[in-house]
Amino acid sequence: MIIIVILFMSGCRYGSSKHPASPIDSGIHVKELESYPQIPGNALNGITETLELDYMVWGCSCANWISPVDRIKYENDHLDQHCIFLEPAVDSLSLPVYFQPERHRVRVTGQFYKLPCWPKGEPKTEEQLAKAPVFHYTSIQVLQSPEVLETKKDTTISVWYGGVACHCAQWVLSETGIGTDNDKYTWLEKGKEDLIDADTLYDGTNFPIHLRLKGHFVSESGLPTGYILTYKGDDPGFVFRYTSIRVLKRGDSKISQ
Repeated sequence: MIIIVILFMSGCRYGSSKHPASPIDSGIHVKELESYPQIPGNALNGITETLELDYMVWGCSCANWISPVDRIKYENDHLDQHCIFLEPAVDSLSLPVYFQPERHRVRVTGQFYKLPCWPKGEPKTEEQLAKAPVFHYTSIQVLQSPEVLETKKDTTISVWYGGVACHCAQWVLSETGIGTDNDKYTWLEKGKEDLIDADTLYDGTNFPIHLRLKGHFVSESGLPTGYILTYKGDDPGFVFRYTSIRVLKRGDSKISQ
């Protein structure tokens, strides 16, 4: 279920095209902006907590993170005023490249600052950013949004490994194989930990590889959950999250699961 909330009093609109900053955009270099100041003496409160949070896509300069419970509780009551900021303890804990607000949420562990403020290094923009509670986290885990998974219907697809020389989706949607100008490629994402990882099947010699997968498409322009950026030009694309896999052909061998 997608919640669309229009907040006339606050001037914030949920559902705009603004997404969280991500390394996926790192190919564009912009001049470093002045940051919002920190409040002198504003220390962490000393209480370690673990939070699950959704990212709200606002059309304004405001805090974006809110718990699923509060998102429902305040959806008609100034929702933006109940959002918080996140601040990573180190840069390596920043939001992963594959995170997408429409299909992910995060689980973070850390502490709140005593006073509402801005995350360290938050750049100033033309629109004044209001202060909000800031959660300083020391660990982060990206989770699939249960609401999204519940709305997706399983489908079965046939894919072949494309072996394309690029940092892009490698699996071709086809029943018969590869060879047309209209080939549609997709990334693959495991839906269960105990499944074969499709991306490990090709060893450089066992071509072609043909798979039958059951699951659903979770994105038309994304990267698989857990993806590690290897190059600034890694291309987002369709992402198919599979819950069962059958290897129909792998070179001269066959495997089933």
